[in-house]
Amino acid sequence: MRWLLIPLLLLMTWFGQQDMDAAIWYDEWFSVRQAGGGNFGPLTIGEVWQHVMEDVFETPAHYILLSEWGKLVGWTEYAARALSLLLGLLAASWMYRLGRDLFSPLVGLSAATIFGMSALYLYHMHQMRTYTLLALLSIVVVWCYWRVIQSPAARWKQAALVLSTTALLYTHYMGALIPAALALYHLIFVRKDRHWWAVVGLFALALLLFVVPWFGEIYHTVTHAGTNEERQMLGLSTPELLTKSAYQFGNASIAFAALFIIAAAVVRGKNTRFVWAVTLGALGLAVLVNTLLPVLRHARYLMPVWPLLALLMGLGVGPLHARRIHAGLTLGMWVIAGAWLSISPEFSADIRGGAYADLPWHTLVDTLDARSADEDVIAYHRPDNAWAIEEIFDYYLDHVPGRRGILELLPGRDDNNEFLREAELFIGDAPRVWLVTDKIGEPNFRLEEIRLALASGYEACGTVFDLPAMKLDLYAREPSESPAFTFGEGIGLYMVEPVPAVAADTLSLTLGWMVSEDVPPHTYSVGVHVDNAAGQLVTQADYPMPEEAYNCPFVQPDLRPLTPGEYQARVVD
Repeated sequence: MRWLLIPLLLLMTWFGQQDMDAAIWYDEWFSVRQAGGGNFGPLTIGEVWQHVMEDVFETPAHYILLSEWGKLVGWTEYAARALSLLLGLLAASWMYRLGRDLFSPLVGLSAATIFGMSALYLYHMHQMRTYTLLALLSIVVVWCYWRVIQSPAARWKQAALVLSTTALLYTHYMGALIPAALALYHLIFVRKDRHWWAVVGLFALALLLFVVPWFGEIYHTVTHAGTNEERQMLGLSTPELLTKSAYQFGNASIAFAALFIIAAAVVRGKNTRFVWAVTLGALGLAVLVNTLLPVLRHARYLMPVWPLLALLMGLGVGPLHARRIHAGLTLGMWVIAGAWLSISPEFSADIRGGAYADLPWHTLVDTLDARSADEDVIAYHRPDNAWAIEEIFDYYLDHVPGRRGILELLPGRDDNNEFLREAELFIGDAPRVWLVTDKIGEPNFRLEEIRLALASGYEACGTVFDLPAMKLDLYAREPSESPAFTFGEGIGLYMVEPVPAVAADTLSLTLGWMVSEDVPPHTYSVGVHVDNAAGQLVTQADYPMPEEAYNCPFVQPDLRPLTPGEYQARVVD
């Protein structure tokens, strides 16, 4: 049955790596910053440790690991996220080992399938966050503890328990649920002898290795959580936390997940008692923590408990199979549900929250990198929650030419033209303005005000791109100097942006036309011709001569039929 783990891991890889090359969002930017990736590093391990110490609710293990991983493979989105994918696959493999060692290969495979094909877990396999490491270490700690109490004298098992427990505590504060639940089980159910004391000593050593270096941060976190009213207001109530967790971990079907748990209740045995006791202990402690400090805002904070729940659910597959509910059918339905939800934008949006929609930063940066200049202005309109993209905006546009800003962060109210004056000051005398509209919500008054500011002295050159989540428009200042080229006495041509030296599928040109009143309308047209090295016309794009006094339309000859080589662009009137 072990060979069936291979197709499971392949499925997890396929669905877990979805959107791994997409632009990062706020939480991932935070990971990059803490780990010293991209523009923030490189950082040494000590510098990462110091960075994390300055933030409440954070622990350093994942950021140190991510920092070293980034130094090895690079900081592209795909490369950096591959760490979570790798850890996620390792966790599923160890989940199989835990279920097999405690029960049987069927339970191991069932638990690994339920664990690995949960849509919430698949989502975190392509997130630059700590949660697949948290799940992996939770499984390892449970497995090491069980192995230690089976054969207490094995030194390597004792060392593995201490190291994995310490690493788990340094990965996330909620990771403490697992060693705490194991400690309760050890206190209540395990026979008190010298081996019992030896395990107590191992847990005490792991706790000391965490508390002594990190005591100040632990104290700061606890006191901050107890006094931060805003964070407590955003926290979920205990019923909300448990319901949301069951929904997201349970592939949007609480009843389906409960079926496995109920079936597991009929299984008897020492190891069954162990899993039930530790699972209920961890959940009970999570409820206690959230009752005393209601700061848990997301289901993912219960990630340490998910492997235990998956193990219980895997234990229930056997009894269902014995009652003619075929294991392949139940697990197949679980896999289909998890796979479907993992590619659902709505499910991902529910996990993140509305402020964190995916945005086409790569398209924006590639466009501006190729076409903007140092004297340009890049104005970004975000209708609400501008804080959610402020850092991402700076991260991606750090090396893009031009002066940039988010309109919602400029001062000025919708009163007595306050914001209008600020918008005019922001634009200044820039020759071109790139107006980026974030389409996450309905526009606010600032979009109309910036357009009003641009109406005086600027011409709308057109829409560069219009995607479901973002739109980019170009505005050019009306020229006061003589045109670069003239056609007769009434038509002048200005190069709003330089002709690119290299182009791929299309040649993007913005041409400014000054047309005098003497030029008869509907008479002339513009052609952009592309000639090969022999002077032969190979492709072209045409449009009517604008009738306005000044206009700056886009034109994009299609270059896809052409082979690589040197070509010349000509403007024909």
